[in-house]
Amino acid sequence: MSQGKVTSNTFTPNDYKIITLGGNKGMLQSLSSIDLDNYYMTPNGDGINDRLVIDGIENSPNNSLQIYDRYGILVYSKANYNNEFEGISNRESAIAGNSGLASGIYFYVISLNDLNIKHQGYLYLTAYK
Repeated sequence: MSQGKVTSNTFTPNDYKIITLGGNKGMLQSLSSIDLDNYYMTPNGDGINDRLVIDGIENSPNNSLQIYDRYGILVYSKANYNNEFEGISNRESAIAGNSGLASGIYFYVISLNDLNIKHQGYLYLTAYK
């Protein structure tokens, strides 16, 4: 690691496992002030799981969130995210902007600049109603 690279033995993943490498700047930190997880969203107006709520996001107001579909297309991007994603794309190049996204798995990357943390995870979204 002191040379700035990672090496490993050659291997072939079985059973379609996903391998990710990631980290944060500097020393690894404990996530005591923010809860990062995988999420389930049902934006149907019933007040339950209607938005992507990241508990503790107020501890890092200087942040950025990107959400990608399963093909790797950016469907949502927001600087200074504050729990406002409701399953609607804000990217014209992905689909028509301000359109509800289809049901499925989406991947997110959030950079918490105040805490020096970058995290990736997934969310399952039911179709926007």
